[in-house]
Amino acid sequence: MAKGKEFESIVAIITRTLIDEAEVKSPDFLPDIETGELRQVDCSIVSKTGPYSLLIIQEARDRKRPVSVSYVEEVIQKAKSVGAQKAAIVSSKGFSCHARKKAASNRIDLFTLDEAESEDWKRWSWISVEELTVHLRRGEIRDVTIQLDDKVDTKAINLELLSKRYPEGMIPVNDKVFYDGKTGFWFSPSDIMKSSHVEKLFERVKPGAPPVQWKIKLDVSGKEVYVDVGDSKLPIKTLCIRAQAWIEVEESPLKHLAYTRDAQKGQRLAEYAEASFEHEGEKVSVALVRDKQKGAIRAFGKVSKI
Repeated sequence: MAKGKEFESIVAIITRTLIDEAEVKSPDFLPDIETGELRQVDCSIVSKTGPYSLLIIQEARDRKRPVSVSYVEEVIQKAKSVGAQKAAIVSSKGFSCHARKKAASNRIDLFTLDEAESEDWKRWSWISVEELTVHLRRGEIRDVTIQLDDKVDTKAINLELLSKRYPEGMIPVNDKVFYDGKTGFWFSPSDIMKSSHVEKLFERVKPGAPPVQWKIKLDVSGKEVYVDVGDSKLPIKTLCIRAQAWIEVEESPLKHLAYTRDAQKGQRLAEYAEASFEHEGEKVSVALVRDKQKGAIRAFGKVSKI
C-alpha cells in the first residue's frame, strides 16, 4: 500500500471520483472560525445546492495500527474549529471498536482503503489489461549554426573572446545565448524547439523506430535577433538547428491496486488502479478509478518530482 503523501493523494483522487459535483481540494488550509489561524486538512469538499453550501473535511490516516478513539476526537474538534458540517476519516488499517462508536455518535463517516490481492483485482471486469503501454517522446539537438547579418563587420569581432564563449564553435543548446530585441527576452535553442516545433518534430516518428533526423532553418533577418558574443550582441540573419527525435515504448504495470469501503456498512465504494513511469526527472502517474455504485470510470494524471 502507498505510504504518507502518496496515500493521501490516492484518497483524494478516489474522493474526486465519488463526489464529482463538488469542489475537492487536497490538501487545503481552512481558517479557524474563532482564531482565524489556518488549519490544514488532508481534503476539503465543498458542495453547493442553490444558495446553500456544505463543507466536509476528510482526513487520511496511514498508520500501522487501527485509528484510535483519540484521533476521532481530534477530527471532531477540527471540524468544529473550521466550521465544517461533516467530517470523514479514511484509514489504511481500519478503526478500533471505541473509535467506531465515537464516530457513529458524532456522525463521522469512516472509510478504509484496502490493498487488492492479485487474484481479487484480476476479477475486476472493467480492467482488461495488466499494464499500460507508454510512448515517451525523446529529442536531442545535434548542433546549432548561425549566419551573422550582412552588416556585421567580421573583422571587428574579438575572435579570442568568441572562442572562449563558444569552444570549438559549438553553441550550447540549453544556454540562453539569443536575444530578441523586440521583446527583451533571452532564449536558447531548446526554447525554440519547445515553443513552436515539438509537434512537427514528431510527425514522422514511429514508436520504437530508429531516431528521425530533422532540420529547421529560421530566417530572422531584420527581426532584431542577436547572439551573445561575450562583450556584445551581434545581429544574426539565419539560425539553423539540426535535431533528432524518437519515441521510446515502455510497458508500465498496473500497481497500487486498492478499493475503498464504507467501514460502518462494509460496502465497497470504489476500485483504484495506477500505473507510473519516469520522464525527464519526474514521476508521471495515471490513475483509473471506478465508482462501484454508478459504474463510472475516471482517469487522472499527476506529476511529481523524483
